[in-house]
Amino acid sequence: MGAPGEVGGRGTARGKRPDYPEVSWRLTEGNARIYSTRLRQQCRQHGDNYAGGTVDYAVVRTGGLQFRVSQGDTIRVPRIAGEVGQTIELPEVLALSRGGELVVGRPIVEGAKVSAEVVGHGRGKKVVVFKKKRRKGYQLKKGHRQGYTELRIIAVA
Repeated sequence: MGAPGEVGGRGTARGKRPDYPEVSWRLTEGNARIYSTRLRQQCRQHGDNYAGGTVDYAVVRTGGLQFRVSQGDTIRVPRIAGEVGQTIELPEVLALSRGGELVVGRPIVEGAKVSAEVVGHGRGKKVVVFKKKRRKGYQLKKGHRQGYTELRIIAVA
């Protein structure tokens, strides 16, 4: 016999849900101030200096997808026109964490920009599309490989 919260214990034998730890809450505009205050307090305890206002990370949108990036990260985004080694800017910065403070744009953060270097281009794994209508002799098999561009984040400002 186990404790009521253990898996396989008395709490689960009769179909009751075990006691799960509290699920972490989502970071939204409403609780961003609370989150950033807690983060600053933790950083003060550990001796980190956030007075300089350095950018920790940014959320950017490109190709219809959103990515959380920081300086030095390498990400794969849907194909962007540009040669290998070329520096490009990602203009749609949706959120910016600067010194523990989260700045959420409406819809984008004014004056924020992310610079990235094109590392390479490629194609993803093949996705097989198979259609069939039973008893009609109809089958269709197609493949698709989505093109991507690999970017290295140079600066987040």
